[in-house]
Amino acid sequence: MEQLERPATIAPWRRLMRFLVPFGVMVLLQLALTFAALQLVSGTRAFTTAESAWSNGARASVLYLKKYLHTRDPYHYANFRKSLQVALDGNAAKAAMDRPEPDWDVAEAHIRDMGIEDQDVRQIARMYRLFGQSPTLAPALAQWEDSVPVINRIRRLGLESRDWALSSESSLSEQMRLDRQASVLRAELQVYSDRFSGEITRLAAFSENTMYALICCSWSLMLVTGLIYARRLVWRVWRVEHQVQRAQDRWRHAVEGVNDALWELDVKTGALTLSGSWYVQLGYEAPAHEAPGPADWLRRVHPEDRVLLLRTCNRLLRSPNQKHPASVETRMRCVDGSWRWILTRAAAVERDSRGRATRLVGTNCDVNGKRLQDNQLMFMAHCDPLTATLNRSTFLARLDSETHCRTRSGQPFALVHLDIDHFRDVNADYGTGVADELLKLIAVRLQGQLGADCVLSRAGGNEFRCLISDPGPGLTARLERLRTSMELPFSIQQMGVHITASIGSACFPADAQDSARLQTLAEIALAAAKAAGGNTHRPYDVSLLERIQREKALLAELRRAVEQRDFSIAYQPIVDTRTGRMVKAEALVRWLHSERGEIQPGEFIALAENHGLIGEISEWVFQQVMRDLPLLRQCLGEDFQVSINKSARQFRQNYAGSNTDWARHLSQSHQGGNVCIEITESLLMDASEEAQLILGTYREAGVEISLDDFGTGYSSLAYLKEFQIDLLKIDRAFVRNLQPDSSELALCEAMIVMGHKLGIRIIAEGVENAMQQRLLCEAGCDYLQGYHFSAPLPLHRLIEWARHQNAGAASPLLAPALSLAACAQVAGASRRLGFFVQESINRQTAGLIGATERPSPA
Repeated sequence: MEQLERPATIAPWRRLMRFLVPFGVMVLLQLALTFAALQLVSGTRAFTTAESAWSNGARASVLYLKKYLHTRDPYHYANFRKSLQVALDGNAAKAAMDRPEPDWDVAEAHIRDMGIEDQDVRQIARMYRLFGQSPTLAPALAQWEDSVPVINRIRRLGLESRDWALSSESSLSEQMRLDRQASVLRAELQVYSDRFSGEITRLAAFSENTMYALICCSWSLMLVTGLIYARRLVWRVWRVEHQVQRAQDRWRHAVEGVNDALWELDVKTGALTLSGSWYVQLGYEAPAHEAPGPADWLRRVHPEDRVLLLRTCNRLLRSPNQKHPASVETRMRCVDGSWRWILTRAAAVERDSRGRATRLVGTNCDVNGKRLQDNQLMFMAHCDPLTATLNRSTFLARLDSETHCRTRSGQPFALVHLDIDHFRDVNADYGTGVADELLKLIAVRLQGQLGADCVLSRAGGNEFRCLISDPGPGLTARLERLRTSMELPFSIQQMGVHITASIGSACFPADAQDSARLQTLAEIALAAAKAAGGNTHRPYDVSLLERIQREKALLAELRRAVEQRDFSIAYQPIVDTRTGRMVKAEALVRWLHSERGEIQPGEFIALAENHGLIGEISEWVFQQVMRDLPLLRQCLGEDFQVSINKSARQFRQNYAGSNTDWARHLSQSHQGGNVCIEITESLLMDASEEAQLILGTYREAGVEISLDDFGTGYSSLAYLKEFQIDLLKIDRAFVRNLQPDSSELALCEAMIVMGHKLGIRIIAEGVENAMQQRLLCEAGCDYLQGYHFSAPLPLHRLIEWARHQNAGAASPLLAPALSLAACAQVAGASRRLGFFVQESINRQTAGLIGATERPSPA
C-alpha cells in the first residue's frame, strides 16, 4: 500500500543555512569586486595626485628658475629648489620601486616628501606593486621614465644659473643663453607633463569604467542569483504546499475510512471537539446539534470505569514529564442503552509554565469485538464450555495458589470430589443432549448449594470438583445436604431425570499439606464412596489409604504371580441328584502366595478384572483344565464336564482372539461337550452383538453355557431364552437359609420349575447340610454343589474322592420318589410365583447375597 507522502523533515537551521550560505557567498563576491574596483579607483586617484604634484613641481621649478635669472633673488632660487625637489623625490621614488628588489619604505618616504598624504602614499605603492608591469599602468610610467632626463637637465641648469648669478663676471649673453635653455626645458617638460597627465587621465577613466563594470556585474550576478533562489523557493513552497495538501487529503480519507473517533479538549475552557465517528461508535445517526462536554462524556462511561478514566486523565494533566500518550479501556453507553468497550488514547499537546496540560487530543477506538473475543478466549482457556465452571487446569492452578496462601495463614479449606452415579445410563436412556443439559443443571445446583465460598470445576465427564474456602465444623452435614439435593429430580424437556451422586472429601491441612496429595486423598475418598454402592459421602480417613496401599501391594504381588504362574486349580464336585454320582466339577483358581499360602479367588479376582489381568489368569486356567481333562475323562467317564468361569470383561473386543482360540481348540479336540462356560448376569445386561457371536461360537463347538449366581442381578427372564442358556446356578444366597415352608424354598422351587419349563437344567450351589440337600431334591433340582459334598480339591484328591463316592452311591441321593402331592405342591407354587418371580428375586437379593466361597470345614 502506498505510504502517505509528507514533506521532508529538515531542521530549521539547516533550511536557513541552505539559503544564507549561497546568498552570503554572492554578497562577499560582490563586496570583493566592489572593493577591488574602489581600490583601483583609489589607486588611480592617488597616482593622479602624485602626477599633479610632480608636474606642478617640475613646471614651477622652471618658472622660478627663469625668475631667478632675471632677478637673481635668492627667494626665487629657494622656491626653484623646493619645487624641483618634488620632481626629484618623484624620480627617486620611482627609482626605488624599479629596483630588482624594490625598497618600498624608501619609495614611500620620497612620495611622502612630495607632499602626498599617507593614505595616497600606500595606494600609490600598492598600485605600483600590483599594476606596475600591467599594460594599464605601463604607458604612464613610460612617460614618467622619459621625463627623468629633463628633470636632471633642469637641476643642472639650476646649478649653472646659481653659479652665474654668484659670479662677478656675469654677462647678459650668458643670462639669455640660460633663459633660452630654461624655456626649451620648459617646453620639453610641458610635453612630457601633458603626456603623463593624459595617460593618468586615461588610467583614471579606465579605472572608473572598470569599477562601474565590476559593480554592474556583481549586482547583475546577485540579481540573477536572487532570481534563481526565488524561483527555487517558490517551487519548494509550491511543492511543500502540494504535499501538505495531498497529505491532508489522504489523512482525511484515512480518518474517514477507519472507525477511530478524533477529539480535542481545551482544558481551560472545557470546549470539547468531536469527530463524526464518535457519534457513530455510540449509535447516533448524525452528530448532535450541541457537542457534549466533558461532564456528558463522563456520564456515558460505566460507573465501574469512571474512577479509572479520571485517574488516567489526572495523571496526564498533572505530570509534566509524561510524554507518551495515555490509554484506558472503558465501557460507554450507546443510544440503545447497551455498553460498548472503547479504547481512549490521549496526549497533552500544550502545557502551561507549571507543566500542566492545557490542551488534549486523542482518539476513541471501538474494541468491543476484540474485548468480547478476548473474553471468549479467556473463557475457553479457563472454563468448561458446557457448564461454565472452571476447567481442570485452571482449577488445579487455583488449588495450588490456595494451598500456598493457606500454608502461610494456617486457615483450612476442603477439597470435594463429586461423581454422578450411573451417568452412562443417562446417556444411554435419554441421549447426549439431555445428558449435557443435565450437567449444566447439576453445575447450577451445586453452586447454589455450596454457596459463594465454593470454587466449582468440572474435572471431566460426570465428575465435579469443589474447593470450599470455609469448611467449618459442619462440613459433613453440608455435604450430606448436597448429596440429598442431588436426589431431587431435574426437569429437562418436560421430563424428570433422577440421579444420585457419590462424594469424597479431604481437608487441608488436617489430611494433607500439599495440593497433589490432597487431590489423591479426595480421589481415595470418592473411590470408597463409589465402592460402597454410591449415593453416599465419604470423608477421608487413614483406613481408606491403608486399604488402597494394601490393594496396591496385592496388585504388585498379583502381577508377579501372573508372570511366574503361581496358581493352582481346585475342582469342586457337582453331584447329579438322580444318580448321586459326581458328573461335573467347577474349576476354581487358587493363588499360591509365598507368604500367605493359598489365597481364595474372592480376594484377587475382582482386582484382576479391574486391572486387566483376568485374561491372562483365565487363559492359564483354560490351559491347565485342558491338560487335566484327559485324565478326568479317563478316570471319571468320557462325559465328565468341567465348568470354567469367564468374566464379562472377557467378552469384549480386546479378548475376542482368546475366545476364538478356546472355541477352535475345543472344536478340534472334540472336547467341547466336556467344558461348560459359566457367565454372570452382568454379561446379559450389557450384552452386545459381539458377545452373542462369541457365545454362538462356543455353542457351535459343543460347549454348554451356564448362568452363574442366578437371581442376584437385574437380568430379565427374556434373556434366558434369547441367549439359549443350558444351565442355571441358583446362588448360595437362596440356599443358605433354606428351611421348610420358607420364602427361600418357594423361590428355589419357582426357579427350578421355571428353568425346567424353559428346558434349562438347574444347579444349586452352596449346599452345606442334609436338609438343604433333601429340600432341593424334593423341589426337582438337577445338580447340587457345596461343602456338604466336598470342598474344592486338587486333581488327584478329586479323582480319589470320586472313586470312593461313586462306589458308595448305588442309589439316588433321595431314594423315595416325589409323591404326587409334592409334585402338585411344587406346580402350584410355580404357578403362584411365575408372574412375580423376577420381582421376588430382586427383592430378596439385597439381604441374601453372601460370599462366593467360604473356608472348608474341618
